[in-house]
Amino acid sequence: MKTTTLFLRLGLALSFCFSNFTYLHAANNGNEPVLTDASKLPSSADFDGVDDYVSRNPFLGGKSNVTVMTWIKLDGSFNGGDVIGQANFRLFIDANNRLKAYIKTDDIDGINSLQTPEENAPELTTEKWNHIALSYNGSRGEIIMYLNGKVVWCNNGLSGGKLNSLPEWNSNHDFEIGRNSENDNNYFEGDIYECRVYNKTLSESQIGQQIFQEIENNNGAVRGTVIPKDIDDLQWSDLELYYKMDAVSAGMTTDYSNSGIDGALFNMTTVQDRTAPMPYITVSSGGGNDKWTHKNNWLHGDVWNVMNEHSDYAIIVVSRDLTTSVNHKTAGLIIESGNTLEVTDDSGIYNSWYLKLDGVLDLQGESQLIQTELSELDPASSGRLERDQQGTADQYTYNYWSSPVSKLNATINNIGYTAKDVLFDGTQKVNFLTTGYDGMNTNPVSIADYWIWKFANKLDDDYSSWQHVRSTGTIEAGEGFTMKGPGSGSISEEQNYVFVGKPNNGNINLTINGGNDYLVGNPYPSAIDAHQFILDNAPLNNGDGATTGTLYFWEHWGGGSHNLTDYLGGYAIYNLSGGTPAASFGTNDANLGTGGKPTKRPGRYIPVSQGFFVVGQTDGTINFNNSQRVFQKEAVSSVFMEANPENGENFIPGRNFDDGSETSEDTRPKLRIGLNSINEIHRQLLVTVDPNATEGADWGYDGVLYETQMDDMYWMIDNEKYVIQGTNNINGQTVLPLGIHTQNDGLNSIMIDELEQVDETLDIYIHDKALNIYHDLRISEYTVFLTAGSYLDRFEITFGEQETLGNSENELELFDVHYSNKIESIVITNPTNKKIDGLSMINILGQSVFSSINIEEKNYSEYRVSGLSTGTYIIKVKTPQGTISKKVLVK
Repeated sequence: MKTTTLFLRLGLALSFCFSNFTYLHAANNGNEPVLTDASKLPSSADFDGVDDYVSRNPFLGGKSNVTVMTWIKLDGSFNGGDVIGQANFRLFIDANNRLKAYIKTDDIDGINSLQTPEENAPELTTEKWNHIALSYNGSRGEIIMYLNGKVVWCNNGLSGGKLNSLPEWNSNHDFEIGRNSENDNNYFEGDIYECRVYNKTLSESQIGQQIFQEIENNNGAVRGTVIPKDIDDLQWSDLELYYKMDAVSAGMTTDYSNSGIDGALFNMTTVQDRTAPMPYITVSSGGGNDKWTHKNNWLHGDVWNVMNEHSDYAIIVVSRDLTTSVNHKTAGLIIESGNTLEVTDDSGIYNSWYLKLDGVLDLQGESQLIQTELSELDPASSGRLERDQQGTADQYTYNYWSSPVSKLNATINNIGYTAKDVLFDGTQKVNFLTTGYDGMNTNPVSIADYWIWKFANKLDDDYSSWQHVRSTGTIEAGEGFTMKGPGSGSISEEQNYVFVGKPNNGNINLTINGGNDYLVGNPYPSAIDAHQFILDNAPLNNGDGATTGTLYFWEHWGGGSHNLTDYLGGYAIYNLSGGTPAASFGTNDANLGTGGKPTKRPGRYIPVSQGFFVVGQTDGTINFNNSQRVFQKEAVSSVFMEANPENGENFIPGRNFDDGSETSEDTRPKLRIGLNSINEIHRQLLVTVDPNATEGADWGYDGVLYETQMDDMYWMIDNEKYVIQGTNNINGQTVLPLGIHTQNDGLNSIMIDELEQVDETLDIYIHDKALNIYHDLRISEYTVFLTAGSYLDRFEITFGEQETLGNSENELELFDVHYSNKIESIVITNPTNKKIDGLSMINILGQSVFSSINIEEKNYSEYRVSGLSTGTYIIKVKTPQGTISKKVLVK
């Protein structure tokens, strides 16, 4: 037998003796208390909509900051009712099941009261749990109402800085749950659970992080009981009321806050099972259906909004195999050991706070895991993530890779890996061949590990600095590596790999020195934003960023050989101005994967496992972090880093869907100028108009030429060669100098490759200063005969209304200078009789072997220079428009 004393609100004390029963209810209206079998617990108080409510003394009046929150579930016959609060600050549901709030401040003349307008009052579904919250900030005059962690109404027009504390708004009316405390009516019918009141204006994230879990006092901080993390900047002393709304003894519900003022239960005769989603937990349905949308896979799926859309702050515990085909945003995701969450249909799993991975997260296709800035991966996670990525099947062709996972362990994150640790062919580990140079099309595929190299903080343009890691050498998280295919197909055909390991997350730092190159790569199982990565690694920042602000992506588009001299490839380039494809070979050679067309133009989003080079501008660090992560899919049937031309350069690779993909439209004017050379090389240059750029060299907006082809073209900025440049304006006075070099004599064409957001009235000319020809590129490409050599100050792109000397055939007749070994003379071809100020010839030591200023202005002239030793010489022709230099070989 047990004796319990009840203290009723009228000051009376009653004692009851009972055995194996728990007292639920103390009635101050003369009714007998109701007893229930203790085996019914855990349960929560049930509100019948007639006369049930919970009460305590008022305490909100005079507060300048307050937040109230609770879980509710409306019964099917619900017809309006107050939820929680006082006369001066309360949440209620109207007769149309619309959530509303009311506030009364201490101001006399201004806007001192507000109620949620109809258009901002969301309608709630009966028999489903919803979390509601209301906050007030007196200094801002702001009230915010939340539904399931999302702001649904906000007003910052309140006058007065505190809740009204006059007796008629405060002390005359208790703080009550389940009825209107001012009028003692409007009773709530349904469940109310986990009531919390803070003497602080909580942010959305502070509210959201505690919605789906009970809370506890962690040495003075508020912490959830499911996720082992403190709520950011929230102390237990900020909590002024905490009723779990358990059905407890003595007719009271316990206050677990420091206030310790329990709430009195009035007229409550029934209890309900605790079914609020704290958190969402899966169960085995026994029906063989593993779909997320099957309600029987959830502990209380009939009353939970988890099967389809759910709160972005949801905490999900996966304790059975589960499959989803849509995007999900969570604050907490816990995958328990022995269970798999399979993500299909190119979907995104977002996590904003905490991930514990003891089971398997299987990302099928282009599905991705996006852990946002504050999301932590529990280091004790013992499970694995699986993510597919495709590279070339060709055994002679490199891809630049990185890994989204590190080696499996249950103690530390981002520890790095070996290729042998993480690369699978389906469910089997890739078979790495440690002898020979050729891969093999076996099951599983066989990869020659001779071709696995990394380039980690080594001198720029030093081929000997490549580091041979093969399949067993350590590759750090964030580093890139090279690997060739197994020989199961051509360059353009795919070989699928599965990366298996512990997902990388959070800050990943690599040391780089000024002037060095580093082959890095996207280290996450999601795309990353190249813009954010570039900005995070700017030497202009107060941090340790140290790169040049330009990214270089290797495209190996031909060769058919392991010999370095046979490789056909180049670097696509991206920076804040945009992206350009690698120079390409303009034939349909069977050994070329692209048919000579630049199909891989990089854009803003870097895909999973994509490797790329950065260059150090100063000593410092290369930083990857979660703020760079985004959800972005690749192109249809892509072969790693392939862009979709329909979407321009918003994607690396990518396509635009109404599916949560994170894209941003680039509306800046862009001009793409191309060269088709005598040796069938195509090079594309980009100029972008951006207010952050200038006419000079700009960090992050001008991209230096990274490698040169036998024939090539580039912007000349401050005597340096660039593939991309940004400028703040293009008008009739703008001049953009071009440089060109060719390996052989012949015809070369300069043209407009593409115009983006460019005014149709803008004139675009190529100015050949040697011939004083302005050619309108909007009408046709400019074709010119060039002898082998470099032309660094002859061509320029101009704009505005310039005088055009014609787009006719006579433009093919070009000024030319060369050395004729047959007649031992310098030969000048000058079809337009241009003025020549001087002619000179020097040897490789810089010593003059011929010089003259008396040069005839005629179509053809010869200047004898005999008795020269065999070797290389430079001929220089000085004109009013500049100096032409030509390298010649004397035999």
